[in-house]
Amino acid sequence: MTKPSARGRRHPTGADFVRQIGLSLLLTTSAVAQSGEIVVATTGGVYDRTLREIWFEPFTAATGIKVSTVIATDSEQRARAQAMASVGQVTWDIINNVDITAESKQNRSFTRDLSGFCEQFGERKDLVDKTCNPAGVRITFNATLLAFNAEHFSGAKPRSWADFWDTVHFPGPRALPSFNDPWRVFAAALLADGVPADKLFPLDVDRALKKLDQIKPQIQIWWRTGDQSQQGFRNGEYVVGMIWARAPRL
Repeated sequence: MTKPSARGRRHPTGADFVRQIGLSLLLTTSAVAQSGEIVVATTGGVYDRTLREIWFEPFTAATGIKVSTVIATDSEQRARAQAMASVGQVTWDIINNVDITAESKQNRSFTRDLSGFCEQFGERKDLVDKTCNPAGVRITFNATLLAFNAEHFSGAKPRSWADFWDTVHFPGPRALPSFNDPWRVFAAALLADGVPADKLFPLDVDRALKKLDQIKPQIQIWWRTGDQSQQGFRNGEYVVGMIWARAPRL
């Protein structure tokens, strides 16, 4: 870990920060110390490979602790982690969640509170707001985008969620994600229904479900992983869909 200098406690280096983040998130710190290994749940594919390059390999170089990954969807990660915690047999150390899920009451019931750990980063100017917070540590930023096959739409292009719902002017099979945190899909449905972006939350679930009923017959794929969403585009199974920001270069 970091050491005090003659000028007082210094800011951690990149390797130090990686080390501290990894150790702070462990559900079973003592077990890791004994095994020399951390098990991290990811959604696989490009995301897993990126985490290895940016986070896991530097962490191992800094600590000597091996990082192994298991592949699971977001909902599978939460369900299995909660089950492990409830019976006291935790074999995963870190799971990945988006902010809105990580901060939920359900998630907080079985993950570690990082309030005390995060205090040391309170004055860091090189970190975005809430990089370290009681619910977890932000390691990436991404977005969920509307993506389309430009060859299929040779004229006008779908540019909004209202266009996604417009099957007359923008015909063709669609795709949306299907995992146990549907707020992204609800948000898109509400935007398509005319709700201003700054008025989305709290989500009007009934209104979103009603709007989704209009588009369901056109949904060819309800994808569960980023790789599946990309493969559907490559195979021509759908021509416009919701996709994660790291995936659209197909």
